[in-house]
Amino acid sequence: MSYLAAMAKVGEGDPRWVVADRPDGKNVNAWHWSERDVSSWAKAYLTSRLSAVSFPGADAGGGGDSTLTVDKVEGDAHLYNRKGTLKSVYDLKVSGKWRTAHADAPARTSGTYTFELFDDDPHVSFTLDSTSAAVVAERDAARSAGTPAVRAVCGDFIAALGAGADVAGAAGTPAVAPATSAAATLAALPPPPTFDDSAAVDLDAPPPDSVTASVLLAARRADVYGAFTDPGRVRAYSQRPAVVGGGVGSDWSIAAGPFESSGTVVEATPPTSLVLTWRLAAWPADTPDSRVALSIADEDGKVRLSVAHTAIPPGQRGAVEAWWRGEVFRRVKVVFGWGDASFL
Repeated sequence: MSYLAAMAKVGEGDPRWVVADRPDGKNVNAWHWSERDVSSWAKAYLTSRLSAVSFPGADAGGGGDSTLTVDKVEGDAHLYNRKGTLKSVYDLKVSGKWRTAHADAPARTSGTYTFELFDDDPHVSFTLDSTSAAVVAERDAARSAGTPAVRAVCGDFIAALGAGADVAGAAGTPAVAPATSAAATLAALPPPPTFDDSAAVDLDAPPPDSVTASVLLAARRADVYGAFTDPGRVRAYSQRPAVVGGGVGSDWSIAAGPFESSGTVVEATPPTSLVLTWRLAAWPADTPDSRVALSIADEDGKVRLSVAHTAIPPGQRGAVEAWWRGEVFRRVKVVFGWGDASFL
């Protein structure tokens, strides 16, 4: 009998070839093909996680945090198993409300937000419930600080879905958690190690008056650039008042705390580089400014943020390095979901 003659004819249901029609109803342990609708899990996951999101409002001095509620999650999500390889397909639309509570005018800062989730880079749209200047400021703050917070939830969702969603042995639907602000998240971190200028000399280290460091972030270049030029983003991870965002020649500052710093914008090439003068408020008035050169580049699907901080006064290198690694690198990773909380 020839090879072709041995093959099943169409409609005969030969169990050697039509795996789905086996008498026991099994698809060989779902090896060849299986499909699972996890839309209910996806909707519950996004509703739970987004309802726990909190981020700073525009009026940092007023202590008002913005929160999200979810009105509707539409669409579907499916898992497909093809010969032992799990693939996910999702097309979801989320809509809800954002609100910033203030004791003096709790109703003036609110609106709606929407986004479509079909890849790992959702565009989040924030709208207003009025056009007053106060509401516009809050809407802009929500865009700046709320968008990365929403994207972080979407990233967690994609990872959980790819790991199997509600399939046995994988992560299930999380319980609704109380809102956690960026300040609370950062407060829960263990303290970073200190830097000692009197430590043994490392021949491979940069000169005593400079710091070079970098970090790989799961973000876009524009978002990382915004972490130094967008007031809402800077306030979100620093938890301090900040004046940033001006062009070349403008002043910038991050107030309060032992690392109160300020300077001037020397060069700005969004979203790839930024050069600043930089000084700590604790430095004597006659101490020259130091200089910071930031570079932002794509690397293996992520973004490499590098800093070259030079002209640091004697004895200040430890404080400066602690600022970059602990107050900037670690904080942006935690608050914006760009990485883990490790101290690099």
